Amino acid sequence: MAEFPIDIATFLEQLGDPAAAASKGKFYTKDAGGVTQLFYRASDGTVTQLTPGGTLPALAGVQFAALIENPIGTLVFQKLNEDMIDPGFSIASFVLTSPVTAALLRRGDTITGPMTVDATYVSGPPTAASLLNILGGSVGGGDINPGVWTFLAPYASGGLVGNVLREGSDAGADPTWTIQLDASNGGVGVATRLTTWTRDEYWGYGAAGVPGTLAGAQINALANTVLSPSRARTLTFGVGANQKAYYAYPSALGALTSATSGGFPFVWSAGSPFTVTPVTNVNGIVSTYFLYESENFISSDLSGAAAVVVV
Repeated sequence: MAEFPIDIATFLEQLGDPAAAASKGKFYTKDAGGVTQLFYRASDGTVTQLTPGGTLPALAGVQFAALIENPIGTLVFQKLNEDMIDPGFSIASFVLTSPVTAALLRRGDTITGPMTVDATYVSGPPTAASLLNILGGSVGGGDINPGVWTFLAPYASGGLVGNVLREGSDAGADPTWTIQLDASNGGVGVATRLTTWTRDEYWGYGAAGVPGTLAGAQINALANTVLSPSRARTLTFGVGANQKAYYAYPSALGALTSATSGGFPFVWSAGSPFTVTPVTNVNGIVSTYFLYESENFISSDLSGAAAVVVV
């Protein structure tokens, strides 16, 4: 094929796109937004705008105009707004949908399978995704560990057959189970669902006695209880009838550092905390507890501003 050196080629502006022709491609110019621009039509009829070039926006006085394809397929300079930009890939939601369980459970509670997690995405679905089980905290003799998740494209729902149970050890940290979703589609997203198995705490009034001799059943019988991984809280006792006030929680949480009522120190009896074992929960899990007993007999109302704040 002969070569024809060309320094400048001038194309007369056409009124529209020329007809496509088999085995031929056509270069031509036409008006685009008041400016003559260069186009190419392929044999299959596809029209591509080849210009404008350079770096200056074609919109006078408008900064940050970008070259984009408009709804009719023409390349134009236009200032972008948020509606024109697809958000980056991310995980919008990740939920353990079945069975419906609280994120905080009592040691020895069983999550009974089969289990299902559901996920939604921004700019999804992902091109790759996986579900992982991550076990943390202490280990108990009756633990049942989770199996392997089934999780297939488009990665909207995953399933697991079997049960999960965590008991933990008496002096160890609360056991945890984290379901982790890793997903990617250009960007990378990570989401987790955490379940913690913890223990009960108890407080209330009781008859004066020798705290070191109190049995676990007497602690279980105190009027107030909460399932919590922290010893710090506000204890509302109400009106005492010349009684001692008691607070008991797992010894693994350590001794209290302060106790106040109405802004003044709340005094515990000498020897507090007393160690009580065994304290058995409703699932038969045995733990060692610290027991605090008030120094004074209480006849006032330990509630509201006078409630006992412990840390």
